[in-house]
Amino acid sequence: MNEIEKYLQRKKSDNTKRAYKGRLERYFLYQIGNQELIDYANKKVKRVQIPEEKQKEIDITINEFLPKYLNTNREYADDLFEYTEYLSKKKAPLTIKSNINTIIKFLKAKKIKIDEEDLDDLKNKTTAQPQTIDKAPKKSELKQILSHGTSKDRALFLTLCSSGMRIGETLQIKLGDMDFDSDPTKIILRGEYTKNERSRIVFISDEAKLAIEEWLKEREQYILNATKKYNFGNKKDLPKAELRLFPFSNTTAHHMWVRILNKSGYNQKDPSYGRLIMHMHTLRKFFRTNMPSNDISIDMVEELMGHSGYQTRAYLRFNEEQIAEAYKKGMHNITIFEASIDTERLELLEAENLLVRKELNDMKNMIKGLDSDMITLLYRKLSDEKREKLLIARGNRFVKTTTTEENKQIRKKYMDDENFKEIPEPTEKDMKIIAKDVMNKKKKKASI
Repeated sequence: MNEIEKYLQRKKSDNTKRAYKGRLERYFLYQIGNQELIDYANKKVKRVQIPEEKQKEIDITINEFLPKYLNTNREYADDLFEYTEYLSKKKAPLTIKSNINTIIKFLKAKKIKIDEEDLDDLKNKTTAQPQTIDKAPKKSELKQILSHGTSKDRALFLTLCSSGMRIGETLQIKLGDMDFDSDPTKIILRGEYTKNERSRIVFISDEAKLAIEEWLKEREQYILNATKKYNFGNKKDLPKAELRLFPFSNTTAHHMWVRILNKSGYNQKDPSYGRLIMHMHTLRKFFRTNMPSNDISIDMVEELMGHSGYQTRAYLRFNEEQIAEAYKKGMHNITIFEASIDTERLELLEAENLLVRKELNDMKNMIKGLDSDMITLLYRKLSDEKREKLLIARGNRFVKTTTTEENKQIRKKYMDDENFKEIPEPTEKDMKIIAKDVMNKKKKKASI
């Protein structure tokens, strides 16, 4: 076990170990001056799988160099300044800061002292504002991007953008960490998965849950295909992969994201650093930007994302049930394809709908009564003869003063009359009243 591996034993997170190892490898290869191995180490940063023999060569070369480097009285601060200048030609300021801080921590762990003034100067050199261009995707953009994806793509990326998890955390989730019966669906992130080594609870949207359920139908076949294709090299990896919800590497996830960005046309890059403007980490930024609202506070959102300062504060103020309830209310903010159901809002709308329907029904009955009264009044204003003929023309069976033949002639005459068509037709109840009035008048005239 070399000095780097001993140092990394203190780190619990596999992602942290991987990141630290890569930064330290590249630094010591730079000090050695082996450009060929530097190029291979840089390929690993871009998630390119390098040949196994080259990784062994990197390990052997660094193992031979490290004891000499750590036990030689040299100007370590000068090495760091020189390496900072080297990185500044090709890396973003925040990337440089992460690299230099890792190297300083390693050197301190190996009892190598660096002058405080030099440390301050290094800090000033690496605290420039980030210059890379990136942006959180909009809902409409995510909808277009994910429409080009497979069930595996949608399951992973909807999980990322609806939970605020880091990709490294998400790829370590095991099937047993999922609680599909909770509402909303809950994931237990163990401390061994997280950057700050603290366990936390996260939630995913209803559409992410559905996407995962679809992916689970294909997951077993995916593992079998991957086993045949890559033979897993080390058979010990197979059981581990079978336990994970997403049994593939960070590199595979990156390629999945790049593929659907290319297909959807959202593959623009930062001209200065060549990094994708809408890289995979912007899905976390999407959650941070869209989730906070009147329904869910910024403290709750930061707690779900695992930001240390907010975690302690959120735990003191809110319990899991409160955060879950707030998440449900704010879920529509991070839903891409379908509108999530806000049950409280739905119940309120249904109650309002019932009230409106009752009021509308009352108005209809009132208008119906008014119409009936007006039609009856209109018919009463007509002459007795015209009123009788109109009723006959309407086919009213209550007026029986003419023969069938006469009725036919009256109907024919009035049905062709435009003025007649403008007179509204009364209801059967109104026609009974009007007909009764007509018959009473006829009887009265006959008796005189």
